[in-house]
Amino acid sequence: MQGNNRTLEASELFEEEQRDRRIAMVRASLSGRGEEHCCDCGDPIDVARRMAMPNARRCFDCQEDHERR
Repeated sequence: MQGNNRTLEASELFEEEQRDRRIAMVRASLSGRGEEHCCDCGDPIDVARRMAMPNARRCFDCQEDHERR
């Protein structure tokens, strides 16, 4: 029975480490300074978008197009 507990603890620890890694990756991708103008169309990126996504490089419409591709 004790072996099962150790296996469960190891599994939970592994899942926690994986979650922490994914969170760190997302945080790293969100850090950094974005752009004031869209890298695709050149139009200004809306202030509300830059506040919500400080690392934004595309305006909302171009980002949607980019994600569809």
